[in-house]
Amino acid sequence: MFRIAHISDIHCGSAYFVPDLMDRAIMEINELEPDVVVCSGDLTSFGFKPEYAEAKTYLDKLHCRELVVVPGNHDHQLGAPGAAEALAAVGLGPVRIERMVVRQMGGRRVVLRHGHELDEGNARPGGPGEMLTASLHHGVIPFLRHHGGRPNVRIDPDRLVALRPEEYAVPVLERWLDPPTFRKFFRAFLRLLSANGALPRPAAWIIPLLTSEGMRRRIHQADDLWRLTGHTALHALRGRGPLRNPRPDVLVLGHTHVLDWAPQDGEAPSEKLYVNLGTWTDRAADANSAPDTTLPVLELGEQDGCLYAALSDLDEDGGEMQRFDAPQPRDRS
Repeated sequence: MFRIAHISDIHCGSAYFVPDLMDRAIMEINELEPDVVVCSGDLTSFGFKPEYAEAKTYLDKLHCRELVVVPGNHDHQLGAPGAAEALAAVGLGPVRIERMVVRQMGGRRVVLRHGHELDEGNARPGGPGEMLTASLHHGVIPFLRHHGGRPNVRIDPDRLVALRPEEYAVPVLERWLDPPTFRKFFRAFLRLLSANGALPRPAAWIIPLLTSEGMRRRIHQADDLWRLTGHTALHALRGRGPLRNPRPDVLVLGHTHVLDWAPQDGEAPSEKLYVNLGTWTDRAADANSAPDTTLPVLELGEQDGCLYAALSDLDEDGGEMQRFDAPQPRDRS
């Protein structure tokens, strides 16, 4: 039997990265006895050397013949020449770095990618999405720690790290700040985004005219990323769209931080599958609800010549969430 364990979007260095959960999850991954472990994107939060060193302490505990890392938008540096040598310099090696992982299993082509190339704001290094993340971490969160919230409201500045999409910071801050402070903050935040390329610079002069309601409309569009990603992935299973090469029978993505599972009927072989692996960091969508602490791992295996996929939550109250058992593949000819 051949087995792959696939995780995505660990984000070492994030304020919502929980070391104890990571340790327990690695123990459970090792119990699967995988041949290969794939981390498809965002191994770190910002690609800083200390974050890679922290990631090393966990990845070193994985028991597998091969460890493969696929660069994401938060660690795009891994796609640069010499990245493997740089990882080795912090002791993280030997690690294979691949733009995508393609394997034949049970007569089916399995493709594992990160998927940030489908997100216009994060498709390229230094894009608007990266600048928004940096502005939140280095501008908004320090401001909140210094200023605090309005009376009778308890705030957690680090919660902004868990928000998906990140644009949810605007309505959350409307709850946390008194109206005069929020209006001043909102204008200053838009100027910061404009100065750092997250908004078009020509928009800077109309900042006084922009409203939080307009930002809400943008949030609605950003929150639809998981659905649009899934739509593109399902097209790829049919041999269409930007992810069609190489044409997958099983396509696994990350990046959106939203779990998704979508089997699809196909021609040869039948029964295709799209999975989005979400994230290993807590995920929140508002100011107060308990964050989602799911720790998803996808097990891909080949048994008796057939492919299977099992999606599990490694959190203590989790377990197997979804399972896909492919029949014997048809002849492609």
